[in-house]
Amino acid sequence: MLLANAAEHIGNPAFQRDMLLTVRASVQRITALLARLRVPEDAAALLPSERMESIVAACRRAGAAPLQIESDGHSGAVVMPPAAFDAVIGHLLDNALEASPPGEPVRVRVRHEGRRLVLDIVDRGPGMSPEFIRDELFRPFGSSKREGLGIGVFQARELLREAGGDLLVMSRPGSGTTMRLMLPLAADPVAPRAAVALSA
Repeated sequence: MLLANAAEHIGNPAFQRDMLLTVRASVQRITALLARLRVPEDAAALLPSERMESIVAACRRAGAAPLQIESDGHSGAVVMPPAAFDAVIGHLLDNALEASPPGEPVRVRVRHEGRRLVLDIVDRGPGMSPEFIRDELFRPFGSSKREGLGIGVFQARELLREAGGDLLVMSRPGSGTTMRLMLPLAADPVAPRAAVALSA
């Protein structure tokens, strides 16, 4: 709204004062929100497969949309603050569950590739264009949702990068979306147990 009005009123001292007050207030709100999202915990070794199983159980208790988890059976650890890991998964799962058509499950695939963990969150929603992914998806304060600041995906990627990982997005309009989380393993994966598939 400020940008829309600036071209016409930028020379008005009253508009300039209001604009500065609005921007200052917005920056303060955004800074406070980011401070709440930034997890103060120290990084710790955690087992993503076990934490994902807990998330499945929580979704089952909450009666969430169908959620399917597939694991390759390895149990390699990653080093990341546990609450930061949970926040990343929570943001991306919420988005996937919201995007998916009714009754269509969201699939989570956990696997180990060499020295890294790869975790895919796959939905069958409307998908995104390459232009939207490039120009809009990772803007910190942009959102296609009517409410909210739209910082979920941006913050998720930043938390993963702080842990030495990254977030890739694979999507096409009409073909759903895969959010691929990658994290370095703290140690070589242990010998695999039987691969598991859990559903909520």
